[in-house]
Amino acid sequence: MPGAMLTDRGRQFLDRVKKCYAETQKPIHYTTIAEALGVSRWTAYDMLKNLEKEGYLRAEYSTSLTEGKSAGRSQVVFVPTDKPLEGEDEGRRQRSEEWFRLKTRVMQFFRGTENLSPGELVERILTVPDIENPLAFCTYASGLVVTIAVSRVKGRIAWLRRLLNRFARPEFGLAGFTGTALGLLLSAPPQSAQMEEAILDFVEKFHFKLTVIPPEQVYLLLDFVKDALESGSALPARGVN
Repeated sequence: MPGAMLTDRGRQFLDRVKKCYAETQKPIHYTTIAEALGVSRWTAYDMLKNLEKEGYLRAEYSTSLTEGKSAGRSQVVFVPTDKPLEGEDEGRRQRSEEWFRLKTRVMQFFRGTENLSPGELVERILTVPDIENPLAFCTYASGLVVTIAVSRVKGRIAWLRRLLNRFARPEFGLAGFTGTALGLLLSAPPQSAQMEEAILDFVEKFHFKLTVIPPEQVYLLLDFVKDALESGSALPARGVN
């Protein structure tokens, strides 16, 4: 029977399990995956159980997974199977190439914009040809948020990264992050009342479009923001490969 199609998010979890298993040669507990991907342990558990149902993982029970744990208390752990990922390679490759092109456009857009005001950046973003595409809009908006955050709160970047990981669902983390950035935008050098209203409308539009993009694209967006924060600009040093 052909392998079931996985979403990009499902593949991300499966890839992480395989990576951890290759490194340790031991069954993987779902909390390990939760920590690695910055999600709640319940989200990780549900995803790994779904991968088990699809045949990509095998569940086992261990009584000696972690040193110091009671030997009589078993824990569910997961091991990758040999089931192939049939029928999805071409579609996944195309989506990956489209995402790469979008990230490249966004990175090029923000190059050399350090001296522009938030209002000027918003005005420029709204002229981008494909800006009404939900993923494109959210990616440009995220680039704007990172640019503002890095320029105004360099000492709080680690805190902002932790903020993104504090929510069970990535869209909540991104919404919280942009809400924080909104405060930064409005504390910037005074904008005209018209420009302040345009900024508010822009953030509102971002939150709406965030609700209509597929979950796997939300995770791509979350990874983009994390990489951008880690590299210290909207030009990520990682994540473009």
